[in-house]
This record gives sequence, structure tokens and C-alpha cells, in this order.
Amino acid sequence: MTRAILITNLLIVAILVSGCATIVTGKYQNVSVTSEPPGAKVRTDNGLSITTPGSFRLLRNQHYTFIAEYPGAEPQQKKLKRVVQGWFWGNILLVSCTGCAVDLTSGSAYELVPDKVNFDFTNTAIAAGYHKRSYPETYPDIIDQVRLAGLNDSYMKKVK
Repeated sequence: MTRAILITNLLIVAILVSGCATIVTGKYQNVSVTSEPPGAKVRTDNGLSITTPGSFRLLRNQHYTFIAEYPGAEPQQKKLKRVVQGWFWGNILLVSCTGCAVDLTSGSAYELVPDKVNFDFTNTAIAAGYHKRSYPETYPDIIDQVRLAGLNDSYMKKVK
């Protein structure tokens, strides 16, 4: 009788731990996104978008690229990678093929790294964006003055 109870208990434990990552973490992961200063528009390569601070609820079984834009600064990119998480390794240690299969098909075998993303659009980053632009793009009102000075100079040469 004790042998039957032991086998029953082992079967119950095996059923409970199968799909361990699916049960514990699920197939989605929340990734928080912040920026300095707040208010950057962030979009993922699969079309989701937020304004910082905020978070995305993403499937764990994919890689993602975040693209952040802030007025007056160059856009920035950050990549999230999926890596196999510890709960999945627990299934392998328990020799639970069912658990491994469940975790892999649901995507719960993975986690996204990093789980917190920050974009820096401080004054230095904004200044770097201005330096990458040409002078006329940065100061559009000066273009007419430069053009008039050039015309004036060529006219004076013809008159002399």
C-alpha cells in the first residue's frame, strides 16, 4: 500500500512540474521602457508602440528591436534577445519530456534580455544629433542670407 501511495505521489509531482516554465512565467513577458527625458516614442519591429515611460507585453519566443525617437535627437535602437530560462532547465533535470515540449511550444522556455530598457536623449545626445545635420538644415533661416551674399558678391565683380 505504501508503494502505491509513493507511485501516486510521484505521478502527481511529475504532472505538476511538467510545463514548469509555462505554469510559472507564462508565454508573455512585460518589458519596461524608460527614457531620459521622458516622452520618447518607442516602437517595436512588430508594430507595437508606446510613449515612455511604459511597458510592452511581448511573446517570449521572439527577438525584438526597439526604435526610440525624441524631437531634436537621432533615433536610437536597442535589441532584445531571447534566451533559455532556468525553469526550462528544471524540466530537463526532472527528465520531463512533456514539460520540455509544453514549454517550447508555448514559448515559455525563453526569457527576453534585458527586461528593462532605457534610452538616453539628454542634452549631449540631442547635441550629437544636431552635429550630424548639415548647417543649412540646422539653421534654415540663414540660407537666404548666404544666397543673397553670394549673389551680391558676384554682382559686384561684374560691375567692376
